[in-house]
Amino acid sequence: MKKRNVSVEFARLIASFVVILCHCNFFAVFAPESEGLHRFTTCLLADSVGMFWLITGFYFLRSSDYKKLWLSTIKKIVIPGLLIILITQFLTDPIVRGIPFSESEAFSSAELKRFFISLITFRETSVYWYVFAYILVVLIQPLLFRLGAWLDGGVSREITFFVITLALLATNDICGNTLLHFSYSGIFVLMPAAIEVMWGHILFRHREFWLRPSMAVYEIILFIVLLIGHTVAYGRMLDRDLGTDLVSWYSCFGFLMATLAVILCMQIVRDEEHSFDDAIRFPAGFTYPIYLIHPFLLSFFKERGFFGMMYDWLIVIFLPGVASILSVFVGFVIFYLLSFGIAVLLRRLCRAIHY
Repeated sequence: MKKRNVSVEFARLIASFVVILCHCNFFAVFAPESEGLHRFTTCLLADSVGMFWLITGFYFLRSSDYKKLWLSTIKKIVIPGLLIILITQFLTDPIVRGIPFSESEAFSSAELKRFFISLITFRETSVYWYVFAYILVVLIQPLLFRLGAWLDGGVSREITFFVITLALLATNDICGNTLLHFSYSGIFVLMPAAIEVMWGHILFRHREFWLRPSMAVYEIILFIVLLIGHTVAYGRMLDRDLGTDLVSWYSCFGFLMATLAVILCMQIVRDEEHSFDDAIRFPAGFTYPIYLIHPFLLSFFKERGFFGMMYDWLIVIFLPGVASILSVFVGFVIFYLLSFGIAVLLRRLCRAIHY
């Protein structure tokens, strides 16, 4: 069996880290004097979803076997996703909120109706929106496959696609997302997701160019410049009460920084033989179950004031900004290790029942 590209797996692993860090950063306590730092970390950690869409594009268009793709999606994405979503919905009230099963409305007729409507209309707006968005992208894979085949016909076509889509994203950002109305659910998530998958397809085809050692310095500088620009622009939008779309993965900044983040990950760990390859491939193979599991754990700890307590303990020793950042990292370590441990146990259980 051919081993997975360790360079790509490292990028996938880092993306899973950033997802949890992003959610911890969202719930962490930041003092008013640390607001600038909070905006910076928010922009820094806003690229995880974009990284996953790009990595999806690396392999998504390699085959035109639509039936095989759907069978794989149902087995590896749909069934595990729906099971964990239903289980966490069932356990949230009694375990997270302390509401007895007898009083829980998690499986009331109204809630079940809402859940199944969200399934049918692909309008799930919770943290699990990515599962529904991925299914939508799979639905249009034949169209993306044909577009990819056409783009592969010449570098000029690929450059034109990059320029047009980047200009479209930038224009939408300038309009405050009132032009294309991108969101995290329904049909409005499909367009940015499909564009980023296509970017990933093109990026991987030309990886020899982007991954030249001589390019690394320029890529780092560009990432830093974009991060600073992103933070400043996001701060101005917040100050003017213009919404938070600019910090979403579907913004122009989000696309560019996610692209550079993936490239830099692949620069750090190249697709060569290393003694630590298995230490990367093994945890990278659990990114999807970790994504499904960690929100439940995060909710459990948040309801019990975890981040507030962490901040109160750390502020005694450190400056407010440092205490906030440390609470984010402590939360990340706890939630990642717990999610990873549960994911490993679930994988072994599935193998035991020959799933």
